[in-house]
Amino acid sequence: MKAKDVRIDQWLLEHQPEVVADLQTLLRYRTVEDETAVPEPGKPFGPVTYDCLQEALGIAKRLGFDGESVDGYCGSIVVPADDPESGKPETFGILAHLDVVPESTGWDYPPYGAVIADGRLYGRGAIDDKGPAVASLWALKAVLECGY
Repeated sequence: MKAKDVRIDQWLLEHQPEVVADLQTLLRYRTVEDETAVPEPGKPFGPVTYDCLQEALGIAKRLGFDGESVDGYCGSIVVPADDPESGKPETFGILAHLDVVPESTGWDYPPYGAVIADGRLYGRGAIDDKGPAVASLWALKAVLECGY
């Protein structure tokens, strides 16, 4: 294993509680499309999904990235790094979504409770797709801080 690999593994272990806490925060939002909501500018998927997007952008900002909402449809995160040839900010494409389909019955834990039990995190969207969204942000932070 390379020295950088060991360092990034250690970095991720040290930050695991923060990663989990950020995911738990997003999982607590019931981001199911609200068909009864009166459409508002900048909140095309309803107020709860908008609030979740704002929370995700806040996580990105706390991690040192610039981010903005694109009319409430998605978020755009900018990495503060320049391409050595053009001098312009580098672009990384990480696609994820924060909305979820309505919960079904039969949950052992509340679907929006973000409960940790027996070493597992339970919540609607943990795998599809809030978990990968949070993991991507933190992975990018790790890569940058560990010198990759």
